[in-house]
Parts: sequence; structure tokens; C-alpha cells
Amino acid sequence: MPADPAPAGGTWTVVVRADRAWFEEVVRRDGPDAAALQFPAFSTERRFALDRPQLALGRRSRSRGIEPEIDLSAPPVDPGVSALHALFVRRDDGGWDVVDLDSTNGTVVGAGPDPIPPNTPVPLADGDVVKVGAWTTLTLVRQAS
Repeated sequence: MPADPAPAGGTWTVVVRADRAWFEEVVRRDGPDAAALQFPAFSTERRFALDRPQLALGRRSRSRGIEPEIDLSAPPVDPGVSALHALFVRRDDGGWDVVDLDSTNGTVVGAGPDPIPPNTPVPLADGDVVKVGAWTTLTLVRQAS
């Protein structure tokens, strides 16, 4: 399926990183598996173009037929990211919302400590950070045209 053209005003990308500060916050919250978690010794930054009306975020699962456009199944695999974790949805104004898909560990936007409500679009702006799993952050970046 060909990608839709970028909306006027630029193109958008999400930059995916392993974030030590987010990892330390997850461990501090002392969830059920926190003691077993280890921050990855090596991780490369990845970029995904937001080039469709909506893109799923998660980890590929061939057995379940799940193939998210923003696939976080490459090593190091964050065990806290669900197969279908969240969805990025382009708004009519060219901006983006994130929707948590009732993931096991939730989705946090910005500095707030609490996960966003499941199945509820939350508006994002250039530079906003979305936190998922045990250490994964996604930063929304807009490139002007």
C-alpha cells in the first residue's frame, strides 16, 4: 500500500531511543517484573516516518499475525512493549495523536507520571515524548518543508 503524501507544513518522524531516565522511573515504580529488568548495554537510535494516516506501534508477532508499522521487535527487545501497544493517528490539521491500545503497561506522554487513558486520542506536538515499555521513548519530530 503506497504511503499517503505528507500533510502541508512538513513531514513527521518518531525517533526511538532506549532512555535510562525512563528505565529508572519504571524500576522505581517497582512493577511486578521490575527487579528482573536490565537496561540494554547497547541500543541504536531508530527513526520511523509518519507517512500514513495511522501507524501501529508494537512488536511483530507472526503467530498472532501482528505486524506494526513501528516495529520494536529488533534487539534489544523491550519486554514492556505490547504486540499492539499504541497507534499514531494523523489529525485533519496535519498534527498527530497517540492512542494507547489498552496495552499491558500503558503509554505515558510528556513528563506526566500517569499513563494516558486507553483508547483515547491524546494530541502531540513537535518534540513531545511518548514513553512505553521498560525503557523505550519515542520523540515526535517535525521537519519543515
